Amino acid sequence: ADVTHKKKVRVLVIGDSGCGKTSMVRLIARGARAMRDEVERTVGCSVEVLTVMRRREDEGAGHQHHHGEEFFVELWDVGGHAQYKRERPIFYDQINGVIIVYDASIRASGARCEQWAREVALKGTFAAPMEPPPAQFASAESPSVMYGFGGLPVPCLIVANKVDLEQFGGRGQGAAQGILRGIIDKLFRRRAHAILPETIGDVNRVSTASRHQRRQSVSGSLPPGGGLRMSATHGLADTETIKAFFQELINRSLGGNGAALNDSHAAPY
Repeated sequence: ADVTHKKKVRVLVIGDSGCGKTSMVRLIARGARAMRDEVERTVGCSVEVLTVMRRREDEGAGHQHHHGEEFFVELWDVGGHAQYKRERPIFYDQINGVIIVYDASIRASGARCEQWAREVALKGTFAAPMEPPPAQFASAESPSVMYGFGGLPVPCLIVANKVDLEQFGGRGQGAAQGILRGIIDKLFRRRAHAILPETIGDVNRVSTASRHQRRQSVSGSLPPGGGLRMSATHGLADTETIKAFFQELINRSLGGNGAALNDSHAAPY
């Protein structure tokens, strides 16, 4: 089939800078072999595309059979550096679903998940949105999938990445990484004007503004359920949950509500 006519869904991937979004996206799109590639900070947005077969079961005559239809799943990996807070909403366009990633070894990163959701809900446009956005609840089958989280009108998968570093709890290696990340951020800001794509805008307007410093979310707590636990750099991920999330987005894009919106599959928070 002509790829230009293939149906697609768009998934926005957001979260703090350095939480491992790019590693996660590459793992999902390319598999474990991608973990050998060097990962650099995302400036602006990078996109990975994978082909997913839509699963549909027809029941009848005492048997089931599967029908397949190919969809593109676009993973829009948006750079999370606070310096580009003004510019990044240009990528929040026609979103079918959202994946919010946080660093499990840094509690403050998890506490900012709702802040990220609210930013996208306020500034994004959405494909097949729930109107109005529901009160916040989670899928009982997959508690890491949230509905109405931060006011989002589309399903949201929360991912707790770097669980292999969680034992440090912000101390030891986790703390050292935070200090190192701060130093890198400062150096990065000094030369950002030379590498930022023109489509993002003039970084000189924001490069020295103190308002771009990270702030704690209002609640200061981790997202409900803690999210889907993953270590992308080690190739460890619950691929079945991720695939099921994509299947729901595909079904919703075709006018279905998805199983998780049924009361029997929902768990309120």
